[in-house]
Amino acid sequence: SALGAGGSGTTAAAPRAPPPPSGPGLEAAVSALTKIRTETFDEPARVCLLTILKYIANLIKMPLDPRPRSIRLSNQAFKERVAGQNGGVDALKALGFVLEEKGLPHEVARDREHHTFLTLTEQEEDEGLLRKAFELFKTGALEVGAAPKEIPRLVA
Repeated sequence: SALGAGGSGTTAAAPRAPPPPSGPGLEAAVSALTKIRTETFDEPARVCLLTILKYIANLIKMPLDPRPRSIRLSNQAFKERVAGQNGGVDALKALGFVLEEKGLPHEVARDREHHTFLTLTEQEEDEGLLRKAFELFKTGALEVGAAPKEIPRLVA
């Protein structure tokens, strides 16, 4: 036959897992949550998820305030609670945050981390996604031991 010995046309390669989604969206949020849950101990995962929930709650409660839309990478609390956990930054990127350098070129060159932010632009903001991600991360936080009273409220 044209296939030759061994019948190589009958066995397919094992299916490969699709690459994790890179852009914003609920699928990417699920992927980030899975990473946080499986690659981080419960206590740092709880703190990471509660911090992300605070970011989301502030975005929803203060739609016109630019402050919750920009997180400085050099912020010590952010570095420890979110960036220091596998999946933490991915979770924010899933919400639409993008890396952005702010400052004059010589300032950025001198201290890149201090001038690099995760920023959510108004164009990228999707309140429906934020609300769905809030419920997703809330469930994750409760599963790793967060008390219900620790979950931020979405209403002012």
